[in-house]
Parts: sequence; C-alpha cells; structure tokens
Amino acid sequence: MTYSTSFDGAADTLLTSLPSWAPTTGYYDVLKLDGAGALKHDAYTDDPKSLMNDTGSASHYVKCVVGAGFVGSEGGISILFCATGRNDNLYLAYEAGTNELRYGTGGDIHAGSITGQSVAAGDELEVRWDAAAKTMQVKKNGTQIANVDLAFAVGTNAGTSVGIHLLYGGRTATADIFRSWESGSLAPADAVPPTLAGAITVGAKTSSTIALSWPAGSDDTAVTSYEVSSDAGTSWTDVGNVTSHTVTGLIALTSYGLRVRAKDAAGNVSAPALSTTTSTYRAGALASTILLITGAQDGNPAGFLYALAGTVNAGDWLSYRIVSGPTPAGGSLDANAMGAFSYQGPSPATLVIQPEVNGVDTAETITVTLYDGGTPDTENPVLTGAITLVSKTASSITVSCPAGTDNIGVAAYEWSKDNGSTWVSGTTSQVFSGLTASTLYQIRVHARDAAGLTSTPDLALDVTTDAAAPIVLTGASLSVTPVWTTGAIVQGVAIALSGANLAVTPSFGTGAIVQLAPVVLTGANLTLTPVFSPGALVQNAVIALQGANLVVTPVFMAGSLVEAPLYVSMAPSTTSAIYRRDANRDSNPLTVFQKSEGDVLDFDIDFKREMTITEDDARGLNPVEYQAGAGITVLGAYWVPNLKRVKLWVTGGTENSQAVILVWLNTEAGRRLQVDVRVSVI
Repeated sequence: MTYSTSFDGAADTLLTSLPSWAPTTGYYDVLKLDGAGALKHDAYTDDPKSLMNDTGSASHYVKCVVGAGFVGSEGGISILFCATGRNDNLYLAYEAGTNELRYGTGGDIHAGSITGQSVAAGDELEVRWDAAAKTMQVKKNGTQIANVDLAFAVGTNAGTSVGIHLLYGGRTATADIFRSWESGSLAPADAVPPTLAGAITVGAKTSSTIALSWPAGSDDTAVTSYEVSSDAGTSWTDVGNVTSHTVTGLIALTSYGLRVRAKDAAGNVSAPALSTTTSTYRAGALASTILLITGAQDGNPAGFLYALAGTVNAGDWLSYRIVSGPTPAGGSLDANAMGAFSYQGPSPATLVIQPEVNGVDTAETITVTLYDGGTPDTENPVLTGAITLVSKTASSITVSCPAGTDNIGVAAYEWSKDNGSTWVSGTTSQVFSGLTASTLYQIRVHARDAAGLTSTPDLALDVTTDAAAPIVLTGASLSVTPVWTTGAIVQGVAIALSGANLAVTPSFGTGAIVQLAPVVLTGANLTLTPVFSPGALVQNAVIALQGANLVVTPVFMAGSLVEAPLYVSMAPSTTSAIYRRDANRDSNPLTVFQKSEGDVLDFDIDFKREMTITEDDARGLNPVEYQAGAGITVLGAYWVPNLKRVKLWVTGGTENSQAVILVWLNTEAGRRLQVDVRVSVI
C-alpha cells in the first residue's frame, strides 16, 4: 500500500490533520502547511524530539522532495523510518556544515556520511530498506547514491512507520522543509532469473581486444544489464543494458573463454551463460594506419612501401611474422610490430615476411630489401626567407615559415617563443597558445633532418601579444582560478565577481603581488583560498566578502606577507535584536540569545528604524562601544552602514551560565543609543 501526502493547502493547517499522519509521545504540534505547497514548523524552545508517524501498513520505502529548510537544518530535521521507539530507529539527514547526507540509527550507534552527495532544494530523496531494516538504499533524483549495510543497527525493526524527526530544540521557525511525501511497501521479491538464448558473435579483434555481441534476453520483469567474463566465468563485469561489448586489456596470441549472462533488477542472472572461445591476434596495426613501411632510417635510407596481395578493408587487423633472413647472414636486425626495420650489416640484404590479415596469412609473402646506413649524414638543412605573422590575440600567436631543403629530406621544423631557450617540433605552421597579454615573444624557427642536423642561422621574428580585454564574470555557479607565474602582478582596477556559488582560488608563483584596488566578492556560498608561493603579498586595500556561508582559508608558503589581508563578512546574521526607542531613554528591553558552550554566536542589532525616524546616522569614527559580562568575550563589533546594523561575534561562557553585554551606538547628533543583550549558554 502507498501513502502520498501533498502539502498543498491552507497555511497553518496541522500535519496531524492530514490522512495517515499522527503524533507520538513527546510530540508538539509544530508541523504545519505553509500555504505555498510546502511543510514548515513553528518555533519552539524545548527539546521534544518530535516524531510524526505514517499510520498505514508496514512500509519499506519513503520518497520526498526536500525544500530549503531541510537543506539548511544542520541535521536538525531528518527522514525517520522503521521506528519502534526514539532510540530504535534509522534516519537520513543533511549536514549543512559538511554539505553531505548523513545516515544512522537511534543514538548514532551506527552512523556515517554519504561522501560527496550534496542536496539542494527541489531534489527528490528516496530511501528503501529491507523488512529487518538491516540494509538501506538511497537515491537522489532517481539515481542510486548509496547502498548502506546497517546490520549492526539497534533492534529488529519491522518497517512499520516512517515520518519526520526534529532532533533539536531552542530553534526559530523553519519554512519549506518538505514539498511532497510518499511512503509504502515494496513489491514482492523477484526470484525468476532472466533467459538468454542464442550464441555469442565474435566481431573485430586486435592483439589486445575482442568485440562481442549477443541476442537480447528476456525476463518476467525486465533485463536491466548484462555481465561479461573473459576467464570462463571466474570473474564478471557488468557492461550495462547493451547487447555488445569490447573486451580490452588482453594478451596477444592468447586464447580466451568468453561468457555472457543477463541480469535483472533483483540480481538474478541467466543460466547457463552463453559461451565461446577465441584468440587475440599477433601484435600489429589497424588498416587505417600504414603497415610495412620503412622510411628514411638506417635500415632503409631510401624508404619503401610494400603492397599486400588481396583486399584489405578499413578496420582489418594487419600483422606479420618473419619467415627467413636477413640474407646474407651476419647482420643485425631490429624489427617492430608496425613493420619498420632497422638494419646494420652486409648490404643489400633480404628479409622474407608473411603478412596476416585478421590473423590469416595473405596469399603471398613479401621480400624486404635491407640497407646498412653507411656514411653518416653531415649536411645541414637550409632554411631561408622570413617568418610570417599569420595572426595574434591576447593569448596566442600564429606564424608560418617557408619550406626548407636538405640532401636527404627535412624531417621537421623546430619552433621557439623564448629566443631559443625551449623548442617544440612542428611543421611550417605553428600556433603558440596560453600566452600572456601585452607581452613580447621572440619567435625562432629552424629546419631539422633525420640525422638531427639543423639549419643555421634561425629565422627570427619578435611579436607582442594584444592587450587583454576586460573580463566580466557572472553566473549561478561561478569558478575563477587565476594563475600567475614568476613576475609581478599589479592590479590597477577593481574586479567584481558575483555568483550564487562562488569559488576564487588565486595561485601565485615566485614574484610579488601588488593589489591597488578593492576586490569585492559576493555569493551565497563563498570560498576564498589564496595560496602564495615564495614571494611577497602586498595588500593596499581591504577585501570585503559577503556571503551567507563564508569560508576564508589563506595558505602562505615560504616568503613574506606584508599587511595581512583583512577579511570581513558583512552578511546579515540569522538572528538579530531589533532596537526600539523608549519614551524615557534611548534603550530597548533586554534581548536574550542562546548559544552552546564553545560556539561563536553571530547576531545583529538593527537601528534602521531609529536612524529613519531621527534622520540620524552613526558617527564616522569608532561608533560602536560595548561592555561584556563575566566569562563572555566579544570577538568583534562593527557598524554596517548599508544595513544600519551593529554586527557582533561573541564567544566564551560556561554551560548553564548567563551574561549581559551592554552595546552602545554613538550617533552624529550626539546620541548614545544603548542595547542590553543577554547571552544564555546551554
């Protein structure tokens, strides 16, 4: 039986009023519809560990679409299933701190994370478990991301309930938790194996691969994939729901027992498996490459191309074996699988080879004539004329040169972009890419023959790359990775980057980095990781970062850091105290915040209403003052002009203690506005 819940309905409708939902012991009615098609929960201050149960028959799966409230709950909201009590259950939650899904049992006796699997609002999560709740499968948007063994979980759950578990207390209201919900029982286990009949067809082969195909199988439900074995069924490889596969990584001239079987979703496999035996070919090459060619080399300075008797098609596998020779005896032969020969000895000599097409001998043998290299080549190639600039950009240069001449033949053209310090081999046309804008490059070229001799002097041309155009970067998921090598980087204009998920990773090599203008970065989830190699970082302007979840991790290698960067997060806090002007004095009633021992509390005090009414503003120099009670330390207190708020970061305090922080804002009109904040450590 399946139970589906739509959260479409009037705002503040209790979840317990919908079909198949009911409260359990310790439950508080805080789960309600938000009127916008999602589930929310109201604020509460205790720790009830509330649970909503599906009251239908035994369930073995739950499928739901999560909202932003689930993703941002820091694990405080979880999908609970197979529950027979508070400490005898399984759950799936999301840890916003690690951006990973977390699973476990009651009391975290058996728990872990599904590594690398983040969740976003709108994702569909599906959890399936067996009758004893000892295994758990997790899917995200229809794709399986985990298969967890919970054999050591507490209890012997029968899968009789699923629901929503609130793990924390003392929280404000959270909206958009879930957008839909479905739970129910699974179909009976499939015990019928697939059927696979017919024969394996062996297709194209090489010295290391064999191509196979087979008929499609059948099953009472459906064939989901096929498994292939190349060792007569000792080991198997799942190749997916296809009817052909190429086995790779084989050994030349080796016999292999090939097997194929079909598999269904329940893991049943067809029996007996289809089978055949075949061998790989001798080492060689595809017909799309040149076989049996000896170019300008010691064994064959003139170069010969030998024709094969009969028809050779594209895709055929060509190989050969030596029948006899070299004749006369006394020479030294080096022959490779591609048909190239290097020879030293009595010259000319003959070598008889037998070509093979797809492992079968051709009708005729071939007699190859071998020559000793003789007197070494000592004549340099000749290259005259000039380098031609074909085109250039801020990051590339395209050039060409005339063709050179040589007594035997030009083998290649060697190019340099750094006045001959480094060279690359190419043709009469060359493209240099990955260059730096507005930079002078000294292009050089010479011709080279097979003996390694080069033309002299080099042809030369100096080219300066174009200036770089301004770069404007925007995007929902933006990644910027500037990389600078040896030298000095001077930034003279502001760089503005924006994006919902912004990652900036500057990597600096040896040299000096001088920043002359602000760098402003904004993003919902912002990570800034500057890494500096030996050299100096000189910062002359503040770096201001704004983001809901901000991480700044500077890492410095050997070198010096001059004027350490000032990273200030001005993002609004999740909590804020609202300033209200009293009729008799500039103060507001005592505001209370809670924090755990050892945590840092981040909150705002809002003065927007006061500044609007009085047309006043904070004074320019050090407008914020504070006095912290015993045990509490104020890490920082800043005036944020655009938000009209005082932002504070506090830490310290011991469990079950309280302390009062007095905060004053001094205005341009001479007011001294006071707010009293109580921090309760739980």
